[in-house]
Amino acid sequence: MKQLLLSVALLLTITACSNIYSPSATINIDSSKINFSELNTKKKIKDCNWGFLGVMSNHDITTLMNKNNVSKMYWVDYELGNILLWSKHCVIIYAD
Repeated sequence: MKQLLLSVALLLTITACSNIYSPSATINIDSSKINFSELNTKKKIKDCNWGFLGVMSNHDITTLMNKNNVSKMYWVDYELGNILLWSKHCVIIYAD
């Protein structure tokens, strides 16, 4: 019984620390041509989801842009975090 509980605890610990990040597209950008100091003047839109044991819902940047009436996007960023069995995934867009 002790081994079973230890195995379950170990499995929960490992799955709570896991994260899968899969971008929908990969684009090569020359970031030396981007003035990151201008991002502070742009509108910051953040959409976050919480998940249990690494299970997350999907983020759609197009839907986020439509929902916030964004016509021009400058940069996309993301934040990831884990708190015990809960995980948080945020997508951040900078736009006009």
